[in-house]
Amino acid sequence: MGNAPGNLCKKCTDCFGLKRNRASNANQYIALTDHSTDSTSQEMIEEKKADLDPTVFSVDPTEFLEICAMPPSNIFEKLLEKEGFIVYGQDIDEGFIIKAEWKSKFTGEEIIKFSRIADLRHSWDKNIDHIEELPTESQNEFITYTILKKALIISQREIVMISNIRQMDDGMIVVSKSCDHEKFPETEKFIRMTVYVGGYYFKNICDGEFKTHAISITKGNFGGTVSSKLAKKATALALPKLYQNMEKCMEKYYKDR
Repeated sequence: MGNAPGNLCKKCTDCFGLKRNRASNANQYIALTDHSTDSTSQEMIEEKKADLDPTVFSVDPTEFLEICAMPPSNIFEKLLEKEGFIVYGQDIDEGFIIKAEWKSKFTGEEIIKFSRIADLRHSWDKNIDHIEELPTESQNEFITYTILKKALIISQREIVMISNIRQMDDGMIVVSKSCDHEKFPETEKFIRMTVYVGGYYFKNICDGEFKTHAISITKGNFGGTVSSKLAKKATALALPKLYQNMEKCMEKYYKDR
């Protein structure tokens, strides 16, 4: 990766006062695999939207923790429950919120470490066309640039995020948000997605073979003219398969070591 400078806006660098801990991140993004092709797809005329007010990019880690703590049944719609995975969703004015929960056989540290191995990312994440990570001045922060593959008639998306890692009393969290970086200027080639706040909470548990209760949060906007309803539905369908693939590849990776 090298020590490329992270030329971040002030909003990015002032986000969190985090513990100095070298760890890793499961890159938050909106997956688009296995979504249905119902009539709602007819509204997808790909155009760029005007940029939203930049103040919505302000991220407080407290918001991430609050969303994690919310009883899903009280405010979220259950979108999918399948093979130990539960996905909830909620529409918001500027996009949507997706909350997913599952149990993992691996610790949070193991999951984070594995998810940042770029050479293995394509083995379990079939949505990725390109992914690149850059360090920042802080050892517990890093920038991730991701390009997603084109899905049916949906144009390719890209996203630039800054992620922070923090050790908690009961596990680890990774909190991310969209940011700007001089190496990845916005162009007409891709539609840029926005994550206002997202991340993972890996809570330690002791439940048979399971070591972690994982919660993923994405509060974001898919960009362009794809409706939030369709993006939310596509994400809910894609996440279980994504995390199942990751678990299988982690088994092989850690077994070989």
